[in-house]
Amino acid sequence: MNDLIKIGLSLDLLGIISLISYQFSNKYVDEHGVLREPFFLLPIALIFLTLGTIFLIIGFSKRKKKSK
Repeated sequence: MNDLIKIGLSLDLLGIISLISYQFSNKYVDEHGVLREPFFLLPIALIFLTLGTIFLIIGFSKRKKKSK
């Protein structure tokens, strides 16, 4: 398997893990009316998923070119 494909799959997996972690985290409103949640996981997941998809597209396109 191509290294770019492995990197892409790893980044996508990290993005999915970040989204799952966000869903199972403790979200609440404290006594001052402030929402407490790990919002940082959402942009991190988006970055991981975007980069992973880009790496997968590049990896599969290079793999297809080599097979021709």
